[in-house]
Amino acid sequence: MSLPKIAVLGLSHGLKFVKCLKENKIAELVAVADLDPQNAIQSYNINNVSVSDCIGKGVEVYSDYKELIKSTKGRLDGVVAALPNHLHVEVTKEAAKAGLALMLEKPIACNIDEAKKIIEITENSGMKFLVAHHRRFSKKVLKVKEVIEAGRLGNIIGAEMIWAAKKHDEYYEQEWRIAKDIGGPLLINTIHDVDNLRFLIGEIDSVQAFIANKSRGNLVEDSGVIIFSFKNGAVASIFLTDNSPSLWYYEACTQEYEFFYPSYFNCYKFFGDKASLTFPNLELFYYEQGKQAGWQRPIKQEKLVVERFDVLAEELKHFCDVIKGEAESKINARDATLSLIVVEAIKKSSETGKAVKISDL
Repeated sequence: MSLPKIAVLGLSHGLKFVKCLKENKIAELVAVADLDPQNAIQSYNINNVSVSDCIGKGVEVYSDYKELIKSTKGRLDGVVAALPNHLHVEVTKEAAKAGLALMLEKPIACNIDEAKKIIEITENSGMKFLVAHHRRFSKKVLKVKEVIEAGRLGNIIGAEMIWAAKKHDEYYEQEWRIAKDIGGPLLINTIHDVDNLRFLIGEIDSVQAFIANKSRGNLVEDSGVIIFSFKNGAVASIFLTDNSPSLWYYEACTQEYEFFYPSYFNCYKFFGDKASLTFPNLELFYYEQGKQAGWQRPIKQEKLVVERFDVLAEELKHFCDVIKGEAESKINARDATLSLIVVEAIKKSSETGKAVKISDL
């Protein structure tokens, strides 16, 4: 089969996919859609460059993604939708009607009811569908999963995560990012960490959360602390803020994205009864086994390594394999909805001041 033909919808968040497609022979980019392509390009600090030079010669440009889908009928295999969260149900309907495969940026939807609609659309239409929780394609994340499943940490006791960054003020000029129940770091950022917890440790049983919005003063949250309990008995915590100068956040620490200033610190730590593991530096700490193993003994440190990779390329390769029928989607609508349900539980816990069981939602 020739390279799949793809369009990218939404350049403010989707230009990274355009760049990845240009640099890797993964798929053919046919068209893009954005209300203001030039402004989207400038938001990536790309100035004095024409839209055609940035996205590539011959790539069609539309201001309306629905018009793109209509005008390219029969010439596309799939679309990558990097549109605001409240448009996710609508774009899923449009892709299904056109018979297109869809890679939908996370979160799957703004709320559980919308997610259920997407589940219904994708399952009734039989469309090829992937939710872009791209961290599941990180070889560093996959190394953690490999270590845990191999039993090197022993029984998982828990994890600690930090996502602390200071987003620039211009980021919030897009209204949807500060609109209640649509934007905010819980839906935009923390859902990634929640998905990582589910992917690496197991399904979450309950959450207790304390969320605040006093730092930035927007309707949406800007900081919080969340405690998780898992069905397997493990516990975990996340501290989050989008208004503090910091190098302790996934995007910087993993250095998987050139858009962010790089960090050499860790943002996650995993703890088991045999060993602990830092992330993304992948340093394993453990004692020699025996009755005397413990805090009075020297601890061993082992550096784990992974080969170089481009996480977006890995994700797009998988999407193309799904389009070609060579793979099943690794993150379907039901799976992605479980991560959204946890975020909804976090909001409810903060509002009520009580722990919330996931099964109650």
